[in-house]
Amino acid sequence: MAVVQHSPYEYLYNHTGLPVRVAFGLTEHTSAVAIRNFLLEKTPQLEGGRDLAMALEGTAEHVFETVPHARNLRVMVLMVTGSVEAQEERLVRAATEVKCKGYFLVVLGVGERLSAGDARVLTRVASEPADVFFKRVNKDAGFYEDYIQ
Repeated sequence: MAVVQHSPYEYLYNHTGLPVRVAFGLTEHTSAVAIRNFLLEKTPQLEGGRDLAMALEGTAEHVFETVPHARNLRVMVLMVTGSVEAQEERLVRAATEVKCKGYFLVVLGVGERLSAGDARVLTRVASEPADVFFKRVNKDAGFYEDYIQ
């Protein structure tokens, strides 16, 4: 497992550095306890913006394609908390390219800020069948519901 945050401030506004910041890569932690501890204690939230299309492309390029022993099964879980409808064309194009390279995209629309238009776009981003790979979660407790698990 790897955790990637996207659109760091320096990339979004100055176009310097990478479009994603890897909190930890695929080979850095070997247990669920180590991952949990890292997420709780050592993962700062970035002050940047949102560029989901670039996040997809950057994660494929800088995380999956640089690992020493490439995995056959490549899954990206996107947790989307804000509007994406304005970037629909670019986002769907990036998602299609990544899916054509063999990645599965699981999309979780988190929070009540997502509109019906955002849900429609995210359904197009998720792998097929979209009713399996795209889910909406309105509250923290929603992550524990059976249909998400």
